[in-house]
Amino acid sequence: MRRLRANAPAALLATILLGSPLSLGAQRMPMRGGGPPGQQSRQQLEERVRARFGQMIEQRLGLDQETAQALNATVQSFQEERGRLTREQQALRKRVEAFTLEGGGSNADAQQLLDRMNELRSQENQLYRSEQDSLANVLTPSQLLRFNVLREQMAQRIQQLRMGGMMGRGRGPGGGSPDGVLGGPGRP
Repeated sequence: MRRLRANAPAALLATILLGSPLSLGAQRMPMRGGGPPGQQSRQQLEERVRARFGQMIEQRLGLDQETAQALNATVQSFQEERGRLTREQQALRKRVEAFTLEGGGSNADAQQLLDRMNELRSQENQLYRSEQDSLANVLTPSQLLRFNVLREQMAQRIQQLRMGGMMGRGRGPGGGSPDGVLGGPGRP
């Protein structure tokens, strides 16, 4: 029980750090006991990757428990808006795909889609800037830079899992080390 409590901040951090578009796909996956076996094992693997990521964030950024909790709260505060934007972007992608596959759409319809794409991109950029400003109140500039690199690497790993990439033993995708999630010591 003591070990569980000690890892609670890391687990919470891993869970909410993926308040990015990639986390929504995981939320739609069936929980244990439901759905095809391949999806269950993929979800379990993603959960292990997230847990490892939370631990790595704390270790690599040298966060104390108070800072880790503040980071959790900050990231969590942007999760709902990021989820809304992701859902809207996915819906728009479907509309764009339908438009291009069906052909014969009007220029006015195409312009509406383009305008909406630009609007969502602008909202996404504003959300990113706001989140970075808030994170800068919790982390030092060096920590924030490393956090962003680690977060991007984590998102890429999750995407590889979703695309059927293997994170098993041996060399990881792209020739990198599969050591945990992000590679060996000294790498961002």
